[in-house]
Amino acid sequence: MTYPGSDPLAQAPLDGIRSHPAALAPDSRNLSSVANLRALLDGDLDFHGSPGKYATHGWHPFPAKFPPQLPRVFIEALSAPGETVLDPMTGSGTTLVEAQRLGRQPIGCDIDPLARLIASAKLTAVDVTEATHVGREVLVRAQREYSTHRPRLTRDLESRFDQKTRAFVDYWFRPQQQLELVALLRSIHALTDDSLGQFLRVVLSSTIIAKSGGVSMARDLAHTRPHRVLDKEPKSAFAEFAKRLTNNLSGEQQARFHEAGKTPPRGAGPPARILATSAAATGLPNESTDLIVTSPPYANGAIDVGAPYRPLSPGGPAWSPPLDHVSFAAGC
Repeated sequence: MTYPGSDPLAQAPLDGIRSHPAALAPDSRNLSSVANLRALLDGDLDFHGSPGKYATHGWHPFPAKFPPQLPRVFIEALSAPGETVLDPMTGSGTTLVEAQRLGRQPIGCDIDPLARLIASAKLTAVDVTEATHVGREVLVRAQREYSTHRPRLTRDLESRFDQKTRAFVDYWFRPQQQLELVALLRSIHALTDDSLGQFLRVVLSSTIIAKSGGVSMARDLAHTRPHRVLDKEPKSAFAEFAKRLTNNLSGEQQARFHEAGKTPPRGAGPPARILATSAAATGLPNESTDLIVTSPPYANGAIDVGAPYRPLSPGGPAWSPPLDHVSFAAGC
């Protein structure tokens, strides 16, 4: 893939990228690192129409994701099993998931707490049977509290947010969905297993951040600038939670982890590290990374990466509320 009027190899220093014979096709093993990278960039990198939701990639919507096959091509060709792959702008963890599946050591950085939550859940192994059982228990417990202790949920909702955040919640969510979400959140927070709690928080978040707006009154939430639709009938948070729990733990999804026995299941590869820092200040030692693969935000503003999350981050970029205030809408 080349761009008119530019040489992609002139965009960044490449001396530190090494080729690995075991990772290259036989007729490419004698190529230098730069030549090998050039061959990859000039090759067919069009994955339009290819499945993009295998393994854990379909667990949660996220703006401007690249197809998982793209980082996989570079990871396979430019690194070897056991080496370190860094994504300094991790997002929802597409590169890190592919690196782990290929037996590399994944490291990521991101300043977005929701991005780190999603990526961490996608990279952390949970027992499918146990996650199914606990997820259903969480749902039943939340439904019971909603049915029998609604005043308690209302008090929780009123005390959880300040006045400004509460106005935001009232703008995007109807009273029923607000109480259902609080009930689910309380039920998840009662868990003592951090891995299961993390996984279920991502399930809950995905009921809100959805193409149709899920349980909120928003439209176009996952792709473009969201807007409120007053005549929309939001879905039940309980029903959406059950549906997405089943989807994320379905037999088909689990089978995709193995890719016909060629790659390890989720969590079977090297453990991942996800740092709460920016790409400009990773704190990683020099020469501690063998390969960097990332999908940076669009510099020309063609896609407003933050837009889909502004309804879930009260007030937009000019206002940064406490994380526990954002956590209700983000399901975490």
